[in-house]
Amino acid sequence: MEMKKIVCSMLSMVSISSFAGECLQPETAPVALSKNSQAISQTQARNTWEDWIWRGPTFVCPNTGTQSCQYQWSEAKTTGYSWQIGGSLNLSKIPVIGEYLSILSLNGNRTNNKSLTSTFGWNVTVNKGWSVQPIQVITRRWTQGTYKGAYENTGQGCSTGIAAPVTKSWYEWNPNRIAGQWQTNIEAGNYASYNVFH
Repeated sequence: MEMKKIVCSMLSMVSISSFAGECLQPETAPVALSKNSQAISQTQARNTWEDWIWRGPTFVCPNTGTQSCQYQWSEAKTTGYSWQIGGSLNLSKIPVIGEYLSILSLNGNRTNNKSLTSTFGWNVTVNKGWSVQPIQVITRRWTQGTYKGAYENTGQGCSTGIAAPVTKSWYEWNPNRIAGQWQTNIEAGNYASYNVFH
């Protein structure tokens, strides 16, 4: 009876340790990121800028015979675009375990492709000689931050196989560990408008 208790106790210890840490051989870096590391925003630029993702047909108000024109373009327009453009990762030689590490975890989105549908149908007054185009606008802002959640090297040795050497590759997951840096510009808002120009 005592022997059964010892065996059960040993099995529970193995089960607990397998969930608490992982042998990430051949990695020996102090910290390692993974697909579970979440991008968190820390600072945002004060200024934004506009990204015009579509321009419709141009209407020109005549130079002669009128003082102004009433223009209306009645149509719904859907355009695909990327919510995140450019950017950089600075992981300071921090290894990434498993799947590709992405800034996209910032929004919980797994794709950087979105679509914007704008329904045009309002009037705009255009002076003679001026032109107008319907546009869709994405407002963007530079944002930077870090990753939260990482594997921490415990300094303990482990091996991934009988023939593999023992290295200091035993890692424990810390959901609060901050590591790495990223920078990108992301969508801060969007709207439909008219581009009036001379």
